[in-house]
Amino acid sequence: MPYIDYTSQGGTVPNGGHFRANLKTGATTGLTAGQPIASLRWTDTAHLFVLLGIKAWANINTAFTAAQLVDLEAFAVRQYTAVDSGGTAVLPITGSSTVWPQLPRMRDVGGNAMGPTLLNDLRIATTGTLTAGTRLLDGTGFAIAQFGSSNALGNAAEVEMYKVNPGNDQALVLGANEGIVFQVPTAQGAVGKVVYYINLWWAEVVAY
Repeated sequence: MPYIDYTSQGGTVPNGGHFRANLKTGATTGLTAGQPIASLRWTDTAHLFVLLGIKAWANINTAFTAAQLVDLEAFAVRQYTAVDSGGTAVLPITGSSTVWPQLPRMRDVGGNAMGPTLLNDLRIATTGTLTAGTRLLDGTGFAIAQFGSSNALGNAAEVEMYKVNPGNDQALVLGANEGIVFQVPTAQGAVGKVVYYINLWWAEVVAY
C-alpha cells in the first residue's frame, strides 16, 4: 500500500495528516430517493484526500406506518464547482480562529502535531435533504448500506460501508474539486423518522 504516514518537518506544522469526523442528522422525515443527506468537497491542489473508512448507523426515531427499507449510498463526485447547501455545516468552522476549534486530528502533540484539515466543505442534513450544488456524481456509488433494523421506535443498526484493506485495496482518492455525497436510495414512507450517523476517517497527503 502506498505510504500515507505523517511526519512534521523541521519543527513546523505542515498541512496534511490523518483525521476523523462524526456526522449526525436530525430526525429526517419524508426524504425522497436519490437526494443528498451529507456531502464533502475537496479543493486543495497541493494535496490529495485519501478515504480510509466509513461506518454508518441508522436509528428509527419514529416508526413508519408500513414496513420500510432504510439504506444509504455513497457516491464519488467529480467537477465539484459549487458546494451543497442547507443542513448543518461542519466545515467551514465559523469563528475567529481557523486552527481551533477543528475537526479531530489524530495527532496534536509534540513535534509531529498535524495541521488543520484542508477540506473545503463538510455538511449533514437536519430533517430534510441538502440542496445539491454544482457537481457530477459517478453513475454508481462506491459504498452502500442496508440497515437491518425493524420498523419500531429505538431500533438501530450499524454497517461498515467502506474500509481500505492495506496491501490489497486501492483507496478512493480525491483531487481538487472532487468530493463525496451520501444519498438515501429508498424514499422514506409516511410518518417515520430516521436519524443517521456517519463516521469518516481519511488522510490528507502530498502523494499517494
